[in-house]
Amino acid sequence: MHQFGAAPLRWTSEGSPNEKDWVEVDFGVSRPITRVKAYLLDDGRNQPVTVPAAIQFEYSPGAKGDWIPLRAGTPDPPAIRGGQAISVTAPQVKAQRLRVTFTHQKGKRSGITELEAWGPLEGRYTPAPAPAGNIAFNPAPRDGGFPRASASFHDRYGGVPTSAHDGIIVYRATPTNRWTCYGSPNQHTDWFALDFGEKKTFSRAILHIYDDRGGVQAPKGYTLQHWTGEDWEDIPGQEKSPGTPKGSAANTVTFPPVESSKLRIVFTHLGKGNTRSGLTELEIWDK
Repeated sequence: MHQFGAAPLRWTSEGSPNEKDWVEVDFGVSRPITRVKAYLLDDGRNQPVTVPAAIQFEYSPGAKGDWIPLRAGTPDPPAIRGGQAISVTAPQVKAQRLRVTFTHQKGKRSGITELEAWGPLEGRYTPAPAPAGNIAFNPAPRDGGFPRASASFHDRYGGVPTSAHDGIIVYRATPTNRWTCYGSPNQHTDWFALDFGEKKTFSRAILHIYDDRGGVQAPKGYTLQHWTGEDWEDIPGQEKSPGTPKGSAANTVTFPPVESSKLRIVFTHLGKGNTRSGLTELEIWDK
């Protein structure tokens, strides 16, 4: 699904001070690539986001290392246009990372609603492993074990706590892979918690906030707490980016290292009608 309008399913460099900006994708493992497609945004006349003056595609064979220009043929279509995809083909390469660099038009900035990479299937498709170090991750949370999720309330449409730390991020309505408290009788706040089973040290959290623009929307605010052994306490020194919670996006919180066996997030609902809060995934990192 490609949404070219002012929808949450897009990236833009609006507000950037740079003449060029880039988007990078890490596949987690090396993949064969022969074609790349970028769905370009153009918000219209007198708007800050429009098609770039130029586009450069690059790849890297591994998780680190230099970027190599993709030896692509003539783009399709040959002229850069907004509201549609620009596609390039190239001799097959093995890439773990893909980067697209946009040279902005003067006084404007660039954006895309989708980036695709295509290549031949070599044997059976194997998903990339989850990044190591995410202490919230449980590949089979419904089978029990730790970390274990709980919440003050969950909706009746499949938005259960176990879906929010299984390594799967889905900002769209389907398939259902999220926790929400839609329908909660709590007007102001609800919470989502993880029990690690033992003390862990952590200093960063990434909240992938679910927002369907209807009954579930980004909260007005949220606070991270840790279990002291007797009670919940706010984690000191929380620095949040972005400062205002953003739906359909990763919200990062950093803080001085904390050692605890449990983490809790208290969401303050938006307070717009009967809207409630939700997560499609929570990541917790030691640094």
